Amino acid sequence: MRERAWFLIDEVGIPSERLGGLITRHPHLLRFSVKRRLRPTLEFLICEVGIPPQHGGVGKVVLNHPGILHLSVERKLRQGWEWLMLEIGLSKEEAARVIQGYPGVLALKMEPTVRRKLEYLASIGLNPQEIKRVIVHEPLSLSRSLDSMIDLVNFFTTEASVPPAQVPSVLVACPALTAYSTLRLSESTTFLRVSMGMSREQVSSTVVCFPRILTYKTESNLKLKVDYLEEKGFLLSEIRDEVVLRPSV
Repeated sequence: MRERAWFLIDEVGIPSERLGGLITRHPHLLRFSVKRRLRPTLEFLICEVGIPPQHGGVGKVVLNHPGILHLSVERKLRQGWEWLMLEIGLSKEEAARVIQGYPGVLALKMEPTVRRKLEYLASIGLNPQEIKRVIVHEPLSLSRSLDSMIDLVNFFTTEASVPPAQVPSVLVACPALTAYSTLRLSESTTFLRVSMGMSREQVSSTVVCFPRILTYKTESNLKLKVDYLEEKGFLLSEIRDEVVLRPSV
């Protein structure tokens, strides 16, 4: 057990003050052989995938997804890594970025699980380069189930009133949206409709022009800004018209 603990600290780069919590949550890490399983996995992530060994690189990957250390390099990790490059068209650097952003991607079944998600994105109008952009800029997009991905698209066309043909441009402009729950996003659309008095057409125009507005927290961001402007003497209708005209303001 001591050998494994020192391996996690010295070679993986887990801060000693965080080791206890990591082992408490994932005791299975102490069951695998350093020589036969843990070190080969670490070497694969650093030497082949290209994840930095220091400065929040592989240590952060393991903290975010400890289970990656006990996956077989030959039976799981290398196959998933190569699939990302061959099937999505990621460069080695892009694949490393995706794995760092969402280490759990290597634990997924690429066929058919990830394949079906890619096919769905293509079916709503994203081309291969746009799908690649979404995944590289928001690796957690692959963490959504297919049903959750469908619900997200339905949210845009119903609650956000985005025309179906423009949903791809919304996702490409702000890939981060693919990591948010529809419940969280609905807080923003409700604020725009109810608190700011926007019509469905105005909500649609605002989201299409500046999708990132849906990622802003309602109480600690949007509401504070509106309250501040009202205190300065601006009418709510004036604020609303300016947001519709220039959402990024």
